[in-house]
Amino acid sequence: MAGDFVIRRGDPGDELFLVRSGAFDIALEIKTGDGVCHPTRLATFGEIGFVAQTPRTADTIATRPGECWVLHRSDFEALRASHPDVGIALLKALTCDIGAKLSQTSVQQTLMEPS
Repeated sequence: MAGDFVIRRGDPGDELFLVRSGAFDIALEIKTGDGVCHPTRLATFGEIGFVAQTPRTADTIATRPGECWVLHRSDFEALRASHPDVGIALLKALTCDIGAKLSQTSVQQTLMEPS
């Protein structure tokens, strides 16, 4: 449902969420050069916690009703063991996605800096 949290910052990063339908935003408070925190949309769904095996770095909130498929880390490890090429392809796709999101975030950060 719109407004529902799917992930909260600090949650364990042991699940990968794949959007089936709907829209989900990542929200992270970013402090600008004037010292004020502003809520910022970074991207649509992130998988940094899953890939890095670290706690989640931001909240993920449904902006429209939707559904996600969930891949638990243990299931991913089993998939990787039985089909290594599929595991590598998935990690490569996630890495490329994270790289694109990092690039977008860098631009947003630059735009928020005082001139």
